[in-house]
Amino acid sequence: MNPLKYPIKTLSALLLLIGFSFQSPAYSRVAVKKHLLKNKIPVYTALNPGLQHFKIKLVVNVGYANESGRESGISHLLEHLFFRQFHSIEAKETWTQYQEKRNLTSNAATSSYETEYWAQGEKKSFESVVKNLFQMVFSAQFNEKDIQGAKGPVFMEIGQPSWIQRTFGRNPINWLDDFYFRIPSYEEREFGIPHFYPSLESEISNTYHSLNGRLALDFYKKYYRAERLRIFLVGAGGRNEKKALALLNSTFGALPSSGNPIGPRRWDVNVRSAPYVDVSTESSSGVSKIDIGLKLVQLDVYDFFNVQAYFDRFKNKLFDEYREKAGTTYSPSVYISYNQNHVGTVRIRLETPNDLVSERKAELIKMLFQDSQHLEKGVLKRILSNYKKTLLDTHEGDVSELMALAELKYQLETVFGYTGGMRRLVSELTLQKLEKTLKERFRPEQMFLDVMVPFLVWQFELLIIFFLAFVFSFYGVKKYWRWRAPDLSGAELIRVGSHTTGYLFEITVFGFFSYLGANLIVRVFRYYAAELSIFRTVPLLYEYGFIAVFGVVFCFLLLWLLSLRPIRVYHLEGKEIREGLSGRFWVVG
Repeated sequence: MNPLKYPIKTLSALLLLIGFSFQSPAYSRVAVKKHLLKNKIPVYTALNPGLQHFKIKLVVNVGYANESGRESGISHLLEHLFFRQFHSIEAKETWTQYQEKRNLTSNAATSSYETEYWAQGEKKSFESVVKNLFQMVFSAQFNEKDIQGAKGPVFMEIGQPSWIQRTFGRNPINWLDDFYFRIPSYEEREFGIPHFYPSLESEISNTYHSLNGRLALDFYKKYYRAERLRIFLVGAGGRNEKKALALLNSTFGALPSSGNPIGPRRWDVNVRSAPYVDVSTESSSGVSKIDIGLKLVQLDVYDFFNVQAYFDRFKNKLFDEYREKAGTTYSPSVYISYNQNHVGTVRIRLETPNDLVSERKAELIKMLFQDSQHLEKGVLKRILSNYKKTLLDTHEGDVSELMALAELKYQLETVFGYTGGMRRLVSELTLQKLEKTLKERFRPEQMFLDVMVPFLVWQFELLIIFFLAFVFSFYGVKKYWRWRAPDLSGAELIRVGSHTTGYLFEITVFGFFSYLGANLIVRVFRYYAAELSIFRTVPLLYEYGFIAVFGVVFCFLLLWLLSLRPIRVYHLEGKEIREGLSGRFWVVG
């Protein structure tokens, strides 16, 4: 139930990692209103009693950012726990039974700062859903059996614990990856905002060994409070607005509250004045993907909508040139996020054949940062006119569209401080403001670029690393004893102990450290060399192979030099005997 979390999941997961995700909902004549329950819980509504369906969403300001080390993964576990321990008020049904009987759809998701729960169904089920959703989330009663049972669905999402994790708690290689080789997240690197998502290794291990009923109950009581809750209600919403609010007041409004809302945590931002460029291996579709766009910092509300207007036009242009004419991509998609820290990103995703990655990337950079500065006024007027028309189109019967409108009102108020209506905002979007946004925001130093290569390339890289680590470790270590280092001139190798054991030891030690060294160099290379535009000219496959070879050779040579020094020196019958790695001995003199 957590589509926002892991890299192989949806892109909305990647966006919600860094903040609130915005859509461009069409404007509706249905009024979007903000209400306060008697305990000050905010409720955003977009109600149309003529509809036959409703949608309600609870958003609690708690997530991975609120967890301590020993609580890692507990927000996600609670999300699943609520559904597991649920029994309906009417007939003690499980949530699955309750949902199927009333033809509902529902889900939940956990991110760094928020956990949300939503349900959508027919108008006749509205009152029952509100009462049962309240009971499920804010009157939860769970025990150790429920806790252990909820871990199963969590492991289905994040992966089953390995035998190493079950036995020892942490896989040492993955632990090193987490703490020494992890590439900083977008917000860490660009804005200095801490990264709160636990690694898969950490969450799997902690969920299996540490999370229990006491921890869950303490966390639940501390964070699932009225001060951290906001509610969105759209569509039918019962017979009328007054009755809908009365129902919410009798349930959620009865929660004890201090009356002082607690919003998502805000951070001081330290902006990095350079392009964000990264190469990752998150593409599992067999073709490469390019995300290109802008880093967004300190936008006003007009910048925000003007950026979306231009990227809508950019998407249509790519659709025409790369899909319809060239047939080398699927439909391009635009995503924009902007959060309470006044930072975010807007990006367009384009799939491309692996052999066209470098060419496509150069073309996209030119389109975004050169062509945008030389558009005629007639073209800009069309961009703005088409976008305004999109915003003002009416979709009053779509509850998802109405939900996007209600959430947008919340974002406009809390992030931009804009309290005017949508029609007023659209009228304030002018050609001059669009030109100003293009000039100030569409600059190369504000570029966001992420090239996602297929997993096959990552497998190729690992294959080379392990193969070369084995070859260099086995044959190199086997033969270097015969080489003459200055302090071992005239030395004679004495074969003592098991030769096979010695070789196995060497293979293990040198293979392991060669892999770690290569892995480290791969990550450092990606982190720094990507910004030097190396990835624009070198085919990816050869590039990965070069990095792997360089990493293994470098690490092997380093270890070889270190291993020339003996670990022990003995004296026997006037001779000096030096003990090296893996039980090898030299006689000197």
